[in-house]
Amino acid sequence: AKCGNHIIGAFHRGLFHLIDGKEGPGQYSLGAKSPASRWFVFEFGNDKAQQAGLYEHSVPSAFGSVTLVGDTAYVADYNYGMWVFDLSEPRTPKRVGGAVTAGESDALWLDGDRAYQWQTFGGAVFLLDISQPLSPKRLGEYWDGAWLPYGNSRRGNNTVAGKDGFLYVPRQDRGLLVVDQRDAAAPRVVDEFKDEQGKPLQVSGACIDVWGDRAFVLVRKRLLVYDVTDASKPSLGAAVDVPESDLLCAKGDKVY
Repeated sequence: AKCGNHIIGAFHRGLFHLIDGKEGPGQYSLGAKSPASRWFVFEFGNDKAQQAGLYEHSVPSAFGSVTLVGDTAYVADYNYGMWVFDLSEPRTPKRVGGAVTAGESDALWLDGDRAYQWQTFGGAVFLLDISQPLSPKRLGEYWDGAWLPYGNSRRGNNTVAGKDGFLYVPRQDRGLLVVDQRDAAAPRVVDEFKDEQGKPLQVSGACIDVWGDRAFVLVRKRLLVYDVTDASKPSLGAAVDVPESDLLCAKGDKVY
């Protein structure tokens, strides 16, 4: 299940993996004295947590999020791009590969053999081929001159989403766009999400998750549910008032 995997901490084989490294000195510029990210592994027993493993990066770094697919972990590094780790020995994460994108890369979204990494500040969305996890390749990027909304800097992996070769990207003062990225060398906008009045959805920050044929978008105090059976043409199906929140996660017939 996707829910619970696209975050700073995640469970895997009964162990809890916690990444430390997104905030603090060295996030924006690195020097010899900047901290290196750490990866703690905890096991639980008798209502207590005990450290069972530790990975510390070899150079100053700023890990921001982790996404698990089987025994493979994909990690966003703010100052490098994407790292790939082998968790077949879950107590000892092993770095096995990576792909350079650009500085200020915040988080990842995975969809099949594609990974998407983006910059809140700068706005580029990088397209990566992960069909061979040990040797991911940068395929291209989508950038239209607009930044991701400032409010998305704290939403981690739920900043963008996608389905069937289409990517859903919020843009500062431009709405929530549908980008056809099946041709990674030439991504292009083909549609946009619309509100209850049929007008382009205006977002200063939006959290989005996709489960099956539904896209769930949290904008301020509104939860919007779209039918994305045709991923290129989102159709608004429901709008619900909710308490103000920054994050959501969809799984099955529930949204958290």
